[in-house]
Amino acid sequence: MAVVSEYQKQGIGKKILEFFMKNIIDDIEELWCNARIGAEGFYQQLGFTSLGIIERRKDIWAHRMVLRIK
Repeated sequence: MAVVSEYQKQGIGKKILEFFMKNIIDDIEELWCNARIGAEGFYQQLGFTSLGIIERRKDIWAHRMVLRIK
């Protein structure tokens, strides 16, 4: 999931993730994502923690983040 840059910082991504976390994650134990450098705080506010892995995907450097559910 990604929010187009001109719509970032408007709460759209947070609303999407919160909906997902409330309604869809009943059967999973963890959810991971690649959070672009600079956005890891956004994911930490939602309960994600960094796995300490930084990788490059195309031209974007990202932290590997995980949310443990069960």
